[in-house]
Amino acid sequence: MISSNEDGEFEYEIQNKRRDSEISLKQIQQRGYSTKKSHSGMGLANINSIKNKYENMTISYEIPKGYFDFYLVIEPEELINS
Repeated sequence: MISSNEDGEFEYEIQNKRRDSEISLKQIQQRGYSTKKSHSGMGLANINSIKNKYENMTISYEIPKGYFDFYLVIEPEELINS
């Protein structure tokens, strides 16, 4: 799901079904770790590197039963600097 509001805030959500019964939020953010076969495990590590460069970006993860949810919110810079 992608959405934005009148203030220019941008929200992006990804929800994936997961096969593993247990996922460590700390572990999945490490470069090279993947729960998928034949994947490099670079995606979430790259997202965290990008987030560290922009103070107007927030990222959160949730692990509801049977799913992995990823949320990315980007606020307009003028809201951050005011």
